[in-house]
Amino acid sequence: MLVKESRALFGAFALIITGAILSSMAHQYFAGQYTGEAIVRSRFWWEIVLNLQVLCLAFMWFCYADRVRVSDKRRALVMRLRMVFGLVAVSVPFLIAVAAVYFGWFEKRPSVRMVDLIVCYMLFFWGVSACIPKFFALRAQGGALSKREFFHKMRPRSVWAVAPAIAGLVVITLDGFWGISTYYFLIPTLFYLQAAMPFLFRALGRPSLAIAAE
Repeated sequence: MLVKESRALFGAFALIITGAILSSMAHQYFAGQYTGEAIVRSRFWWEIVLNLQVLCLAFMWFCYADRVRVSDKRRALVMRLRMVFGLVAVSVPFLIAVAAVYFGWFEKRPSVRMVDLIVCYMLFFWGVSACIPKFFALRAQGGALSKREFFHKMRPRSVWAVAPAIAGLVVITLDGFWGISTYYFLIPTLFYLQAAMPFLFRALGRPSLAIAAE
């Protein structure tokens, strides 16, 4: 398998690593290890996480820095939007840590309702970060788009482009049927992998198969 654009691969790695970190945090919460001698309170564990966060931010920055610099004015705006959304997306573990310090979650873990609220905010952000840059990218290509045209261009060109999201929906459905909560562990990894799919397609020289292909 030949990598044709390594910078796009940086963006994919940043998102996949972040999803894995969030899944690890969710596992610690539901394993009942969020208090006492939990690994999530370990200084060594947080040193690893914060170092990975720095790496992810650097990967996402390198993914877009040259594109912003060499693009024309309209395209540079789209690249900047994608860079900002990408940097925020890979910063979520750090933002959760800041919230945990502020609200005292290291001493008294948050309720499941609060975890659900965080997940809902993340899904909303994921949807907005996918639609807004694509909307500006289509506008930059010239001409106004009807809603029908916009959604037509937003649809995936391959089932592989949405395979992680489909897997996530299957997990949520099965968990709801069986009354278990494994989707908390899997959803961060699956949906961050879904966000990484356009980067992976571009890295492999097949951007036309992705939802957010340029």
